[in-house]
Amino acid sequence: MRILFEVLERDRFEIYDPCIPAAAETAKIIGASEGHDTVRILKFCPATLQVWDMTQELYDEYRGSFDGTAPLWVKLQPDFEDRAAEEIREAKQWQRHMKSFSRAA
Repeated sequence: MRILFEVLERDRFEIYDPCIPAAAETAKIIGASEGHDTVRILKFCPATLQVWDMTQELYDEYRGSFDGTAPLWVKLQPDFEDRAAEEIREAKQWQRHMKSFSRAA
């Protein structure tokens, strides 16, 4: 089994083979997807020609930023805006927390 990316190329979708086996670590698969306009991440079995969409599974494992630099496949997820807003809210809370230490000193 191997990993394939469905990528956006100009005005159409293409399948890109990053030459990653399906047994690769999640971080390696996610990292490889960031260099392309990946829309979906697929697991492909050449013996049976079956394809499984692993995008949601990998989205749940994604630990990167949810800002404008997030990969396209992350931005396309239904709850991306919610996660991005939560990340901003947590960053602001952390800044307020750190400022409270500087005022106390």
